Amino acid sequence: MMPPTDTGLTRDPPTGIPPGFIGGFIGGFRSGSTLLVNLLGLHPDITAWYETKFLPEALRWLRVLHSPDEIESEMALSSPPQPAGFGVGAVATRMRLQMEYDDARLRGLSPSGKRHYEQYPLGADRIHYSLQEAMEALDRWQLSTSGTEDGDTVARATAELIRGLGERHLAAEPAPLLINKTPELPRFGAELRECLGPHKMILLIRDGRDVVRSAAALRWAEPGRLAYLWRELILQSREAARGAPGDYVEVRYEDLVAAPAPTLDKVCDFLQVPAAGTEMVETYGRLAAVPIGFSATTPPPGDGALDEICIREAGDLLADLGYLS
Repeated sequence: MMPPTDTGLTRDPPTGIPPGFIGGFIGGFRSGSTLLVNLLGLHPDITAWYETKFLPEALRWLRVLHSPDEIESEMALSSPPQPAGFGVGAVATRMRLQMEYDDARLRGLSPSGKRHYEQYPLGADRIHYSLQEAMEALDRWQLSTSGTEDGDTVARATAELIRGLGERHLAAEPAPLLINKTPELPRFGAELRECLGPHKMILLIRDGRDVVRSAAALRWAEPGRLAYLWRELILQSREAARGAPGDYVEVRYEDLVAAPAPTLDKVCDFLQVPAAGTEMVETYGRLAAVPIGFSATTPPPGDGALDEICIREAGDLLADLGYLS
């Protein structure tokens, strides 16, 4: 969908790791996940792949196959919301529409949702395969899952879809470790383990009041709904990580912008790649149009009404995370 960006970094081909190896996932909305994946994408051992917003729809179907009582709540989160339902036809159509939207966004035909100060070296999106290739992979996925309500079949087909597109992405930008960033994926940690086996999961966490202000300015949803989604993403991601606690980590946006190099070194250690925080920060500084954390140093004016809504909907988690004094 886009050509590789020349960062001036030298990358060695993958060694000892199967093609299409998915080393980890990053999630969190309006939380700094794009900043983090851009920084990690500057590591010589990491290739960044984002955003693949069609993947949650396949994982959503897998979830409701295992837990039919979650159909209504998952349908409310589907993107796009139509066609409704969890038959293979409806799910595949939503995935196809999302792939088309992703391509339009990459080509500048649809808004990315990023602000003027959110200018990253690797871009707001980074996908190294064509829309046609994505559609062909989806056709194979749909053929494999047609007429089934079997979770194992859906998991195998979804694993093939992820690995196949991951291979194409890595072919354009080889590296030992492939990191996928898509905001909703951390809450599907259990489903991703079912599809791919062990992997690393990183959840970016930011003060929910800032998240709500940012998302409300983009008119994504009503503030109360946004606060609820912020809270649920964190709680559900933690629940999903119960099966593999050592493969899940939370990173604070505030730490990333205040002390980027040491924070990145900790993330590198978690991902089991050489620490290169200082080098990544220096490279980012040479390539980016704005410094790390620019938006954090120039926050929008506070909105007392929005803050009150956020505290009402998610005050318990805000307090547990130390955001409320």
